[in-house]
Amino acid sequence: MATNKAMPFSPMTSIMKKPTLMENNCHSWIATEKVHGASFQFYTSDGDTIHLGSRTRCLDANNSFLKCNLVEFKARHTEYVKNLYQEIKVGERWQHYISGTEPFSEDIEDDEDCKTMAAKREEDLEMLQTEVDGHERDGNCEDGDSRKNTELTENVLEVRVYGELYGGGGVNKDIKPAVQKEIIYSDEFRFYVFGITINKKWVNIVEMNDLCNTAGFPYFATPVCEPMDTFDELQGYITSSGFMNSRSRLTDRSDDYKTKIEGVVMSPLVRPDYRRHAIKLLSAAFTDVRNTGKGKNVQVNYCTKARYLSVISKLDIPEREDTEMVTSMFIQDVEKESGAPLSNNKRKGCVKAVRGWLAKDGYIHDADVHNNAGKVPPTDTVNADSTDTSVGKTSESFIQVGETLDMTELDMAFGDLFGDV
Repeated sequence: MATNKAMPFSPMTSIMKKPTLMENNCHSWIATEKVHGASFQFYTSDGDTIHLGSRTRCLDANNSFLKCNLVEFKARHTEYVKNLYQEIKVGERWQHYISGTEPFSEDIEDDEDCKTMAAKREEDLEMLQTEVDGHERDGNCEDGDSRKNTELTENVLEVRVYGELYGGGGVNKDIKPAVQKEIIYSDEFRFYVFGITINKKWVNIVEMNDLCNTAGFPYFATPVCEPMDTFDELQGYITSSGFMNSRSRLTDRSDDYKTKIEGVVMSPLVRPDYRRHAIKLLSAAFTDVRNTGKGKNVQVNYCTKARYLSVISKLDIPEREDTEMVTSMFIQDVEKESGAPLSNNKRKGCVKAVRGWLAKDGYIHDADVHNNAGKVPPTDTVNADSTDTSVGKTSESFIQVGETLDMTELDMAFGDLFGDV
């Protein structure tokens, strides 16, 4: 089988929060635990040369990423990736993923929701590619990896193993090196497989479990309950059963300190195509859109610590210290979800909040910033801005009317759960 000399990098797009009409044709839904870490991937087109990547770029295996020693991390997982590739290459079960260049799909010409969602996914990929192209990657990958170098052909077998880099402290050693400090998993850095693509086609979770077992991967997403026919059935069960408040299956801690799950990812076993069709459901502490206020003053809050944590999870340590980059990504994320550009005042509020969170997490070494971390003016002042027409006074806001809040702990749940370590 022919191979590419330089396998193209493929960024990982965000998981959807809500299903679309495209998911109506999916059945036998299952849920797996969502890990609070950083997106990571292994990929290969020959089963011998193994590449590493984050969410937006390929990684130099001779360096570190989020304080994880990539030399050791790659060595620990190389055999698993090679085993996986070999199983896919020779296994009859996987040949329908390898053969053919087009995934099967149903006609969606008259489905406006599907066309809108497809366009949104293309937009996400374009945005990710802009981030990828913005990184100086020459010399950072073993082969000068680039998406533009090659195109997939029928003679190429590309296998990508997507997952989360997680752990790194909090059990018997200091939590500071951890990828994320809000949930404690393990002292060592680990890799949690949540998806596998074969020539850009996603295998389902049961197939992924079988591949991971065969290859030897120690940690991967497994169903937390029996399959249910529709997404609504599964979501109803997950939310009513109390599972969203349960202890992570992946933690090494013996007590209940910082061990509750981040959420779940729901996906179908029966699909009309080879897309992933994954929908995430986050626990209360990690929900990045919250209602604030009471009664008539209830307003939608997009400027939350959960959103900040989601943004920095995509970045390495040096990138997290780039305040302008982080705030820009945060504001872009808020505007994307709210569907409207921010007014100048709300933009300033986001910047100040993000700078406060960065300071408390040690990414900004400025005493004045830390002492005034996240303090913003009352929203009655913010909403008095006559230019604030993009979101509106009464429907959406960033903090409660008449209050001055410390946005480093915007919600009581975050203060109780996260605190300062």
